Amino acid sequence: MWGETFRDIVDLGMSFSAADLAQAQEARTALFRRVQHAFRHVDVIAMPSLTRSPGPADARCPVHGEDYAAWAAALYPFNLTGHPAISVPCGFTSEGIPVGIQFVARWHEEERLFDVARILQAALPSWKERPKL
Repeated sequence: MWGETFRDIVDLGMSFSAADLAQAQEARTALFRRVQHAFRHVDVIAMPSLTRSPGPADARCPVHGEDYAAWAAALYPFNLTGHPAISVPCGFTSEGIPVGIQFVARWHEEERLFDVARILQAALPSWKERPKL
């Protein structure tokens, strides 16, 4: 019923102590404050959804491995702080694999993200126009 990756996450979580949890909560609060500060100067943050091109759909990438942490580095901060984020398809790699751009907004500004995503998708070619390789 549960996948191997899920079991890996549970096993990893069981290895942490209460002191580890308290330290992580303090670090998360500090990160939240830094992100909040950034929104004093901008309305939306834009960045790649992933730090490298996606691999095959069936590739196994352990969530506690260094590869996954580096690959998903742009996702972690906002998963931790709870800031709304949306990933929108924005192009293709040279191999024809779709890639996305992530937009992040202040707390409770999901509507702004939907507007930005809608504008971007209207400006880009249709996904049916996949590049010829």
